Amino acid sequence: MPLGIKPADIADPELRAMMEQANAALDGGSNLECVQACAEAYLKVLETHENVMSGLQVVLATERVRVGLERGMIRTAPLMWPRFGAKLSLDGARPEITFDRTSMATGETIQYYEFTLDVIMQAQSGEVNTGPGGGAL
Repeated sequence: MPLGIKPADIADPELRAMMEQANAALDGGSNLECVQACAEAYLKVLETHENVMSGLQVVLATERVRVGLERGMIRTAPLMWPRFGAKLSLDGARPEITFDRTSMATGETIQYYEFTLDVIMQAQSGEVNTGPGGGAL
């Protein structure tokens, strides 16, 4: 993520409000609330930015990511919601994120927050990064 990105840089007012809520929760030490706000924003991006959803599908279809997910050995990949204490499912009619636990470590929370800001900025720019520069592929 480019240095200095903040919620005020987000053009979409609804996404900006979600990330402002996430930022306030992070600053207040409410890690779970921060990650929940990030999850809501990420799902909105998937629903409203076809380029992000199609980029995510490309990433998930790569052999390395597919095998890593099947074996439970991969936690991050470009555009893929990090698999720490919350998991993305694309199996239903709409994408959903389920939480495995009721607390999040600060390091995990920061990673979710920064990941979500980055994906929003990619969606906003219209250029999504699915390659090696964008993560673990």
